[in-house]
Amino acid sequence: MKYDVFISYSSHDQKVVEGLCAYLESQKIRCFVAYRDILPTDVWASVIVDALEQSRMMVVVFSPHFNLSRQVDREISLASEAMKPILTFRISDDAFKGVKKYYLENINWIDAFPDPEMAFGSVARHIVQLLNICPTENAEVQSPQVPSVVPPLVPQEPVSQPTPVVPPPIPPMPPMPPTPPTPPASPVEPPQRETKVSRQSLVRWVVLAAVAIALIVGGVVVGRLLHSRPTAVPQAQVVEELKAEVVIAPDTSIINNIEAPDSLPVAAVDVAPVKVEEAAPQPSAKAAPAQNLDATPRPRRAASKVTIEPKSVVVPKDGPSVEDRVAKMVLEGKGRNGLYEVGYYFNRDGKEGIVFEVTQDGRHGKIISMQQMHVAWAQASAVNMPTNAVSRTRGDENAAMIERVGQWATLFPAYAWCRSLGADWYLPSIDELRLFTINDEVRYKVNATLGAKQCDAIINIGDHGFYWSSTEGARVQSNVWVVNMYDGKLRSANKVGSNYIRAVAQF
Repeated sequence: MKYDVFISYSSHDQKVVEGLCAYLESQKIRCFVAYRDILPTDVWASVIVDALEQSRMMVVVFSPHFNLSRQVDREISLASEAMKPILTFRISDDAFKGVKKYYLENINWIDAFPDPEMAFGSVARHIVQLLNICPTENAEVQSPQVPSVVPPLVPQEPVSQPTPVVPPPIPPMPPMPPTPPTPPASPVEPPQRETKVSRQSLVRWVVLAAVAIALIVGGVVVGRLLHSRPTAVPQAQVVEELKAEVVIAPDTSIINNIEAPDSLPVAAVDVAPVKVEEAAPQPSAKAAPAQNLDATPRPRRAASKVTIEPKSVVVPKDGPSVEDRVAKMVLEGKGRNGLYEVGYYFNRDGKEGIVFEVTQDGRHGKIISMQQMHVAWAQASAVNMPTNAVSRTRGDENAAMIERVGQWATLFPAYAWCRSLGADWYLPSIDELRLFTINDEVRYKVNATLGAKQCDAIINIGDHGFYWSSTEGARVQSNVWVVNMYDGKLRSANKVGSNYIRAVAQF
């Protein structure tokens, strides 16, 4: 499979999830996390379902925010139905509620409060055990092996060793003493060898540390002695010279290359010109004292004296902040540099709506209507009429199929209302509908702009209401697919019922 672990979490706990994901992937455990692996142009629900199918297990990051989220209930339910192992990583001591209590209370969990980072290693070890991952691929997760001397299981007879041969004594010589016989070398046991080596290393480090400390202390002492020597010019005179003039380096290329950013305009004020004078080289004011080794006075380097008159003051222009200007563009229907994002207000070429999907370049996408209507999908006489409007991704294709039917505007009120907004408007397919109803992030941004425009917002998940899609073929011919906003799930509904609709158009 593509992933080892599917991480289910609340967006409020993303910081903890980022740390957990980074640690698991450092242990060669492949993770799926929504904040990183779902692109802005992807269909959220479709990617979640595919990722769960391509994951071997699920890790739940449980917190008070997770306990209140209804979006994660569907993820847990899908993982449980697919018989995938679920490991709960509790970062709070709250009790399970609702669907979480049904699925999570009687399975494994890890308590990680109050410091979740200290339990990342425990999560990795449990994942390796549950998935039976090869130890060579997860070497860092395994406990380190301590070498030990294992005695033989079967007693062995002692091996006789040959008696060491002692060389004959060397005749004594006048200048040198006689060489004693070399005794046989005794075997060195491994523990004694390790102790000797460790002692030698300890002595070596102590010596190096003592030398380093001595060098640091010596440097400090020498520095103090050098700074305590008298200077050639009294300190008071130096202070007066600094007050009398402002001298900068002659290279002014850095100042000339500075430009005001476009995003922060500066008010045009009357700025007096800056006078630059080249100061001639001049020798030092006083000679160095007798103890100075360099008796030759050194001339001062030529410098540019910059005199700024008090009139040259630049005042930032008072105006709206960057965030206020972006918000204004969102509400005025003007994309930033011609580009649009989800939640932007769109008003161009006679089409007015809120952007809920954009292409990767930000220049094209889809919008939903500013208004919504509560109407029947079809009249009773057209309930069982075959229309072939079965596309799950293209609502405009379904609209083309409906418009082939005679008197379609009378037989299909939902389509007729969408078309009344303009030639480009149509009833969304089930996948288009799910993107701006079930996807919490998209729905939140769209509703924020709708509220600012004083228009009806999309019903939030948890509230009662159904939205029609244009996709037929839900179990029977007389039904179509709808989204139940109470639980955020797909349902099959009869065409003659009255539900909410939102029109969709492309730009």
